[in-house]
Amino acid sequence: MTRRDFLASSAPAVALTLAGSTGATAQPGGAARQLYELRRYRIRVGHMRDTTRAYLKDALLPALGRLGLGPIGMFDVTTGEPPTAVVLIPHASADSAVTVGRRLAADAAYVKAAESFYNAPADRPAFDRVESSLLVAFEGMPQLQAPDTTKPRIFELRRYEGPSEAASLKKIEMFDTGGELAIFRKVGFRPVFFGQALYGVRLPQFEYMLTYASMAERETQWTAFRNDPDWKVLSQKEEYRDAPWRRSRGRSSERRALTRPSLRAIQNSKFRMKRSSGSATLRGRAGRGSSGHRHAPAIQNSHSE
Repeated sequence: MTRRDFLASSAPAVALTLAGSTGATAQPGGAARQLYELRRYRIRVGHMRDTTRAYLKDALLPALGRLGLGPIGMFDVTTGEPPTAVVLIPHASADSAVTVGRRLAADAAYVKAAESFYNAPADRPAFDRVESSLLVAFEGMPQLQAPDTTKPRIFELRRYEGPSEAASLKKIEMFDTGGELAIFRKVGFRPVFFGQALYGVRLPQFEYMLTYASMAERETQWTAFRNDPDWKVLSQKEEYRDAPWRRSRGRSSERRALTRPSLRAIQNSKFRMKRSSGSATLRGRAGRGSSGHRHAPAIQNSHSE
């Protein structure tokens, strides 16, 4: 698989916002599968960053809370993708996902707070482009699990892009019902969500997010995963070892990028991260390893599939 990295790390004077509310989405019995809207705001220059950050913090986040949506994740990409603000919005139903724009437009407080973002002049646009994907939660993890954000954390968002529908579904099966997700939990990984893209870019694909207390913990857990006997057995099963996504490495990919939390803590948020005294940002150009896989140099060989 071709790989790039997407990590969220704490940095001075910024904080991840995982904001929820008492009206956050919930499913009866905790079994229904959520939908996730994953937005990527592409940002090229400084004023775009400032305008988009202000919009996310002062307009979008409070308005989503008033709609009863949450927890909401907001992140800044630092390397691995073009400069980007990433927003994660969970929904209880398809109706919630497709009507969120109309409901926001009917919120007078939101419209007022978002005015400078929506009416940005042509010579100083708020963003370059916005990409939005709609994902459905895996059966094995039907709902988003908000991490403990009382302490600084690292977040890693990974995207698998398959060469065909069959290849993508086989890899989802490997995670979802084949046992890989169970191995993740056994070695200590803390998933935030797993979701298959229904609509969006670079289909077919799915994405998932992991969270760590530190880079050291991340490396320890990936080492444990690579060496886990159950993983070694699973990865050699004929149905997965010979799956199309393995045979077509040139067209399959796993994409990642480095990020940092985007916003200061929001008052009255249900989930928020305290400021960190340091930064775990990784730097370096992507290169090719001996296997021909692409990776960010600081996190080579993190997933030996």
